[in-house]
Amino acid sequence: MRDNTAMKKKARARAQATGEKYVTAQKQIAAQAPESVAPRFPTFATLPSPTRIPTGVDEASEMYPTFRMQLGIDESGDVVGVDLAKNPHALFFGVTGSGKSVLTRTVIESCRSAGWMIFLCDGKGTDYEGLHRQPGIVAISQRTADHMRMVRMVADELRGRQADAWERRQAGERGPFPCPPLLLLLDEYATIRASIRDVYGTDFHEFDSDVQLITRIGREFRVHVIVATQDPSPRAIPAPLLENLSTRVALGPSDNAATCTAFPYPHRATARRIIESFGSRARGRGLVSFVGEDGDSRIVEIQAFIGYTPGDAKPAPGGDADVTHNAHEVSIKVPSLYPRLWFQVDGPHYGQPLSALYACSTVALDRPDGTTDPEMEQYDPLHPSYLGTADAFRP
Repeated sequence: MRDNTAMKKKARARAQATGEKYVTAQKQIAAQAPESVAPRFPTFATLPSPTRIPTGVDEASEMYPTFRMQLGIDESGDVVGVDLAKNPHALFFGVTGSGKSVLTRTVIESCRSAGWMIFLCDGKGTDYEGLHRQPGIVAISQRTADHMRMVRMVADELRGRQADAWERRQAGERGPFPCPPLLLLLDEYATIRASIRDVYGTDFHEFDSDVQLITRIGREFRVHVIVATQDPSPRAIPAPLLENLSTRVALGPSDNAATCTAFPYPHRATARRIIESFGSRARGRGLVSFVGEDGDSRIVEIQAFIGYTPGDAKPAPGGDADVTHNAHEVSIKVPSLYPRLWFQVDGPHYGQPLSALYACSTVALDRPDGTTDPEMEQYDPLHPSYLGTADAFRP
């Protein structure tokens, strides 16, 4: 109604100015009006099912070079996938309700079904309950001390791979580095970092140093990081870390200036224009910047994927059938390739001092067949006999 009224006013004004008949002026105004177009994006996009699920560690390693981190579809309906050889680490950011958590879980599931080792730092402490004991999930930290120790565990794994590669090269080997891909997720990064600073004071730099090491040299050894946060500002994401996160994904609308400044400088004006166009209900609509297959930096608007993940809430309306298909045809078929790992705590106050926490040895909680090792029950956070108990530092 308002559009018709506005058009009539324009037609009258044109008729007065040109001397045309009102009907003629009305036709001219209508011809100049932009054509209505169908929405460029669907309300949801479902992650495609993988064509292959590895049955062993060697197969997972073999599949890695062709793996792409699939984020969503562009306006043409093409899948936007990121080559990890060029974009080894990522930053996901968006406010509550933007679809950030859904995309994060979907990426976890795609890595899980490709045979990755997965370490999850859960800043809220409750977001990944459904992933405990799932194949591929090596460790989930939910407390401040555990975040510190688990990130150090990943840093130690990286150092071990680095040493192994050096020994192989000294022995004359020149082939690809034979190790399974590894994902470290730091979810609610600003919360994790703030809690570590509160508990460990100046020692929180140990955490920053480990993360910086992993993001600086992890690519060569197939170790990848996703930082997820509601706050992408410089006070939350240190500049040296941001420089190493070449894939940057903004989800949902935002009036926060930091949202645009988190993108590389050449893309900021485009980022602002696109993000401002997102409606308040544009759940899952996002913007991605990354280095493309041609080596050039790209920025692409997407509808982020949704996908099944164990314990997840019901997906967006319309996506149920495809997501259920993923649950039955993919998720339950993922084999157990790695044991769960944790560390030998000796009591509820294992988080202090930091030197003692770092001195806790890493242990495998599971047998080779994936069942829990009874001799490790006292070190298993999911077992009633766990020595750490609930008194360890929480976020």
